[in-house]
Amino acid sequence: MTAPFLSFLYFPSTHSNNPPPTTNTTHHPIDDDDDDYSSISSDEGHWQSSPTIYVAIITRRDGSVKTKYLNPSAVSHHYSNMRTLRGRKRAFSASSLFTKKSTLQKKAKHLLLWSKHEEDHQQGVSTSLAEKSYTASAFEELPNEVMIRILMHVDSRDLAYLQQASKKLYTLCHDNHVWYRLFCDKFQRHDHNPVFSHSHDYRKLYREALELHRRWHQGHSQVSYLNKMDSHKDSVYSMAWMMGQDGMFASASRDRTIKVWQKGKCMLTRSTPHTGSILSIATSRHLAVTGSSDTTCTVWRLPEWQVMHRFADHEDSVLSAVVLDDARVATGSRDCTLRIWNPETGHVLHVLRGHREPINAIKRVDAQRLASASGDGTIRIWCTQTGECLHNFQGDIGGLSCLEVVPKGSRKWCIWACGLQKNIQIWTIEEDEKDHHHHVITNKVINSGHTDVLRSIHYHGGRIVTAGYDKVIKVWDAQTSKCTLSFQSGHEGKIFSVLTNHTSIISAGHDRRIMVLDFAKGLSSSELM
Repeated sequence: MTAPFLSFLYFPSTHSNNPPPTTNTTHHPIDDDDDDYSSISSDEGHWQSSPTIYVAIITRRDGSVKTKYLNPSAVSHHYSNMRTLRGRKRAFSASSLFTKKSTLQKKAKHLLLWSKHEEDHQQGVSTSLAEKSYTASAFEELPNEVMIRILMHVDSRDLAYLQQASKKLYTLCHDNHVWYRLFCDKFQRHDHNPVFSHSHDYRKLYREALELHRRWHQGHSQVSYLNKMDSHKDSVYSMAWMMGQDGMFASASRDRTIKVWQKGKCMLTRSTPHTGSILSIATSRHLAVTGSSDTTCTVWRLPEWQVMHRFADHEDSVLSAVVLDDARVATGSRDCTLRIWNPETGHVLHVLRGHREPINAIKRVDAQRLASASGDGTIRIWCTQTGECLHNFQGDIGGLSCLEVVPKGSRKWCIWACGLQKNIQIWTIEEDEKDHHHHVITNKVINSGHTDVLRSIHYHGGRIVTAGYDKVIKVWDAQTSKCTLSFQSGHEGKIFSVLTNHTSIISAGHDRRIMVLDFAKGLSSSELM
């Protein structure tokens, strides 16, 4: 069985003869240590400089799935560093039982003085010499609220040290407000900090977030395939997260159905009015849009999945779609045009022309801009209000099959584009505040390591995931553009779609299967994170 809708790419079937690295393999279990609250900062440099970790996904004869490291030396090197750090911490914890309390208090006093100085410095208050003569006992006589404010400026490694100085410090170092501040500073975007809740144990949240962070860097995940009884009957071409529904996503298939999944179960199946394969699906909180090889697109009202309108203005297959807002959806077609529609009335608001080949992918940049990638090798930025082409970026990697927009600030973002030549091109773009023109700050091409056409790319939380015809899934650091993980052999056929969030990677393709790599297995706080 082939995937005829992909013929629009006009890509020759090229394969590399270079096999993935293979060595004697040993699987290293995670060393769970509940007492390790060390700051991530000490390990981040090591992780960023580590080589890519290659993981094979193997299905046993009984149907169960296991993973195996293909380059265990890289993993062993990482574990040896982690064990060294943990060993030093255990040695300190044991020796502290025989350390004079005055010595611990002296060290704790220096940390507290430093923290108070940092807080005063931020507030523009100078620290006097008299303050520097305080004793540890004097600090312990401060009100608890003041002590907690000071401890909020101490990292987790120093908190683990301070809690051994006295019973009072032990209690205060376990205060939920202190760990809330640590959790938000380390694992949350500053503009998306959660509201403090007394029902949450932020110390536990911090520990589990740290464990999740390590698993992503070590490639340690639980592999599973969604229920075979409920699976699609043909190739899965596209997937999309359901906004506002944790872990819920929709899949669209050549079998002309849409399925909604959550926690490994099929929650809903919708037969569609399409008479051809469903090639693309996009969602928002209230709308979904599907594009088909029958040249039509359908807008659905969520969460009921009721058909609102079916548009038939394109002259060829609808290859890509995106929901701009509740009043506009956009589609890209093999007829080389984009169309912006009103989902309520079904009227075409704008027809965007300029590409010379099929438009294989479109992404929303913001409320006023849209990015499109085409087989002609160009990326175009469009104004969704007027339909005007704001900028045209000529790629250096041949025809483009997918793209992702990575925000870098209010007026700055990156575009990752992939396609025929198996490389990835990255543009860093900044908008001029005065004339609103787009200026390319950097433009680079990186070797993806994939051996065939890249078909899907997805960004979340500082990580980018790519997948394609070589059946390989790669994880990239969006900041450094370095590949950190490579999962191989999880699918029997080409991968057409990939999704990621803070806890998992989901992939689907020609073999009809939907695979889930769960990095948060066993972590009870993963939904809160």
